[in-house]
Amino acid sequence: MNKNLRNSGFTLPELLIALAISSIIMLGVYGAYMMFNNTYYFQRDLTEQSGQTRNVIDVMSRDLKMAGYSIMNDVGANSIIAEPVVLLSPIDNAGAGNLVPEDCGEGISIEYDLRDVWINNVATNIRKRISYQAVFYDTFDPPRCRLQRTINYFTVPFAASSSPALTNPAPITETLTDYIWDLSFEIYDSNYTHMAGRRFRDNPEGPATNYVNSTCLTNLGNNTSCTQIGYNQNITVIDIYLETISPKENPTMKPNTVYGRRFLHDVSTTIGLRNVGS
Repeated sequence: MNKNLRNSGFTLPELLIALAISSIIMLGVYGAYMMFNNTYYFQRDLTEQSGQTRNVIDVMSRDLKMAGYSIMNDVGANSIIAEPVVLLSPIDNAGAGNLVPEDCGEGISIEYDLRDVWINNVATNIRKRISYQAVFYDTFDPPRCRLQRTINYFTVPFAASSSPALTNPAPITETLTDYIWDLSFEIYDSNYTHMAGRRFRDNPEGPATNYVNSTCLTNLGNNTSCTQIGYNQNITVIDIYLETISPKENPTMKPNTVYGRRFLHDVSTTIGLRNVGS
């Protein structure tokens, strides 16, 4: 007995409809994947940037808490630290690009003594001078500001005279972090009266910045007191404001006219100096 066997299958319209539905589903899945993927990398970069910014603040805070610490000689006389903290002028960067603001930020110089540092197997007392300054780099792509720390060491003076610089330990200049958007300070006396610093770049109150002048810097180099108003009395409180910008754009963010789709992260803190008089 013969039977006619018929092969059944999908018609062309059915295949086209199935293909269209599958494409819509795959586009939705891919869109969801891209959204979650961008969100993941955004959160990862934000966490990393937040950690780096906080670490830099912690490093500066440790130095500031030591500012003004001076050791004594054999007869109990204090080593002279003329001014433990002074503010340095920002570096202008007009027209440098969207990853660089109008300036890289204020700088700060800090001094304190170190006891029993081993140099050539001898315990030696030395002075440490640290400066933090955000510096513009246009040799990179893209151009940006980087926070540098410079450390110099000196013999500890017990009189008002110039301190010879040491080559051992050697001077150090190092980069602490990249993509600085703002580094600002504000310093106060014991009555919390503003003495210097802008607090942050776009501060609408506009206090007198009062950066240290060349005469005062010369005096500091000779370990003599600075007569510049704002530095001729004890600095006791310092506010730090640090803001960084992400190096890459994130497509999930709305574009900004200044820095595109990059996000800013800021950290601030207040430090009370422990080694200065009232």
